[in-house]
Amino acid sequence: MKKRAVAKRVRISDITGGIFKTDEESNRQYLITPFNEEVIRVNIVGIVLEKFISEMQNYGFIIVNDVSDSIRVKFFHDDLDFIKDIEIGDIVTVVGKVKEYNGEIYINGELCRKVDLGLEIKRKNRKNFKIKKRS
Repeated sequence: MKKRAVAKRVRISDITGGIFKTDEESNRQYLITPFNEEVIRVNIVGIVLEKFISEMQNYGFIIVNDVSDSIRVKFFHDDLDFIKDIEIGDIVTVVGKVKEYNGEIYINGELCRKVDLGLEIKRKNRKNFKIKKRS
């Protein structure tokens, strides 16, 4: 059984400012962040700015902003259930794989849920002690 990649907590600007790569031999896709970290799956937290679900209910997306930048998170078929109850203005946590299509880096959503703001503030306070500095 293939082991699933760890979803790394990153800022959206770490994704959008990164370089998307595909290993030609293995066809493995990944992103190199500005901190030179390799990520396949990410975990982001932000506010929903936009939401779309197609009439056929087979595709949808949300645009999420975390103050550092915004990114599109796409959902397909059964995974649309994750965003059906999400509204513009909700704070959400998203887990998914980083992908690229037509020059746009986006997240292929695997999970999306509303955030308990009190718990997120505690998490942010803990993370402030571990912030990496750009070289």
